[in-house]
Amino acid sequence: MIIKYQTLIIQYQTFIIKYETFIIKYQAFIKQYQTFIIKYQTFIIKYQTFIIKYQTFIIKYQTFIIKYQIMIIKYQIMIIKYQTLIIQYQTFIIKYQTFIIKYQTFIIKYQTMIIKYQTMIIKYQTLIIQYQTIIIKYQTFIIKYQTFIIKYQTVIIKYQTMIY
Repeated sequence: MIIKYQTLIIQYQTFIIKYETFIIKYQAFIKQYQTFIIKYQTFIIKYQTFIIKYQTFIIKYQTFIIKYQIMIIKYQIMIIKYQTLIIQYQTFIIKYQTFIIKYQTFIIKYQTMIIKYQTMIIKYQTLIIQYQTIIIKYQTFIIKYQTFIIKYQTVIIKYQTMIY
């Protein structure tokens, strides 16, 4: 009787050790998950900072356009007042066309930047899909493992039934 009681105590202590080991592993998993969340939040902050910089750029660009439009209005008034300065005006037109070419080049570079940004978003979305696929595979593995445990327990029960 005492030996059975001592055996039960040893089995209980073994169970406690296994349970504490499981808790330690679970806490380690939680810490890894928290680290992932912190990294994800850092990425979001960087992304939001990029958006703010991008919006600031747009505001500066719009201000530039307004100033440019004001300049055009002043220029048209000057043309009306100074028709005798046609030669200087033609020189200005040449400079203006050069500016338009530079402006169009700028627009092409800007569009290229937008395409690169969209490509980056697609790559990020692909990474998310890959991460989700890994999670699904992990969950499938857990289900298979649990099914195996159930089958194993069934075999043990059948074996115990055969013994008794």
